[in-house]
Amino acid sequence: MTTADPSAAPARAGRGGGARVGGSDGRRALLAAVLVGAGLRLLWVVWATRTPEFPTDPSEYLRIALDLTGGDLPTFGGTGGPSAYWSPGYPFILAPFVWFADETGLLSPAFAASLVNVVAGTLTIWFTALLAERWIGTRARVTAAWLVALWPSLIFYTSTAHTETAFTPVLLGAYLLAGSRTRDVPDRNWLLAGLLVGLGVLFRAPGIIGLAAPVLALRVRRGSWSASWRPALRATGLVLAGAAVLLVPWTIRNGVQVGIWSPGSTSNASALCFGHNDDISADWSESLANPSLQVECFRGSPYDDPEPYLVRGREVPEGVGDAEVDEVAWYQDRVSDAVAWAASHPAQEARLTVAKVWETWSDEGRVVEAARNYQSATWAGGWMDPLGTLANVWLWVVGALALAGLAFVPACRRAPTIWVPPVLFTLAIVGAVAQPHYRFPVLPFVAVLAAGFLCRDRLEADEEPPVTAAGPETTEETAS
Repeated sequence: MTTADPSAAPARAGRGGGARVGGSDGRRALLAAVLVGAGLRLLWVVWATRTPEFPTDPSEYLRIALDLTGGDLPTFGGTGGPSAYWSPGYPFILAPFVWFADETGLLSPAFAASLVNVVAGTLTIWFTALLAERWIGTRARVTAAWLVALWPSLIFYTSTAHTETAFTPVLLGAYLLAGSRTRDVPDRNWLLAGLLVGLGVLFRAPGIIGLAAPVLALRVRRGSWSASWRPALRATGLVLAGAAVLLVPWTIRNGVQVGIWSPGSTSNASALCFGHNDDISADWSESLANPSLQVECFRGSPYDDPEPYLVRGREVPEGVGDAEVDEVAWYQDRVSDAVAWAASHPAQEARLTVAKVWETWSDEGRVVEAARNYQSATWAGGWMDPLGTLANVWLWVVGALALAGLAFVPACRRAPTIWVPPVLFTLAIVGAVAQPHYRFPVLPFVAVLAAGFLCRDRLEADEEPPVTAAGPETTEETAS
């Protein structure tokens, strides 16, 4: 069993002293950030929330959530046989709240989902502060919390039943369970982190990046890759075991009921088709508007079934129903075609990858439109452009501060647990299709780096030496 470096004791005292400099004011400032962020999100959802219409993603998540409360596993559009098209993680979380809304009539299912998002957004502010404290320094936590609390796009997105807002604290939680710069964690933390990784994958495929948490955290604490790889391998095994608790049952369900032995959603096939094909754009919405691509990427998919439109009294879109729905064959064909295209077009892939990174990070896209499920480009009237500009300016300023933190603040560079997740998440995005809102779950990491730069002159009191001893992981009690 290892012990912490004795020289860490004065540093810990310094850290505690740093917390006392702010005293209760630091705690009050953090509480203020959490409460203000929660209040802004609540006010926004009261104003902006509207019930989504089929066939949007939010309408399906709400329907599946309600179906789950009746014991029905996911279908597409509420008709036909079992489907794996939609990720089940968000509907699982929404289910009891949507059931309450439906049973009581006190609020709409869409507003119930928005309230869940308010709670998730509030947790995100708090978790961001904890990550900043543990990996950058105590002095950065309040600044990081305020940056997230006031981040316009994160507020705007609270009113739509897309997955990103509720997924974000799940991802942050996996990294919080990895400990801090100097404090190891017991095995139960890695198992719990695994459960969050499993839940994250059921939300969105990029949730798999939570697997990097033990590797990155132990690299920091041990001081080198050579000293950390053995405990990291063991911790990663525990994370995988925790993730399997959720992913194995869902893989069996998809395999037995649908015919696809994977915990992921089959919608990934359409994303791969639109992301690796002839005549595509880095902007997914432009590619989606291409009729020939729509036919190629959706023919034979659950979207080709006219029944969900007919039961809602809606006009069946042109081309829908021209091919027999075969979710398994469609999924396998689109995935294999995308992989083959990428392998045979390396130069185009390289250009597309650069363009997708730019599309993902250059601005906030249609985030104000997204607040009402992308169903109206003018719903906020004269406020549409100012709100969009505010979101963009906030992204550009905080993003520039984050890059400055990486360039000029040693504490930021020495925290791969903070700067690696955005890189991994971006790679996951550009592997398929790119939209700005896809990277919302890693904006808190960007805020932590920005806070590190803004607080750079006050971080010295938080400096602590890494845990350099090799061997089995220690618990916090052992390390202290």
